[in-house]
Amino acid sequence: MQACGVSALARRVGARLRAARLARGLTQRAAAKAAGIAAPYLCQIESGQRQATVATLARVARVAGISLVVAFRGV
Repeated sequence: MQACGVSALARRVGARLRAARLARGLTQRAAAKAAGIAAPYLCQIESGQRQATVATLARVARVAGISLVVAFRGV
């Protein structure tokens, strides 16, 4: 069972990561490779279907050109 609001948080953070990745012109495949994860896993993170570790989110954020703080700001 998930804690209240976790799914909504994952969706908002994932959407922010996706927007940053797209702003840099990166495909999911290229971003996933640069972050050291599988493309399907990145897709699940961006859609809020998976809750990644902080370390993984930090790598994805770095590749997307934003800090983890920015990814979570205001969510």
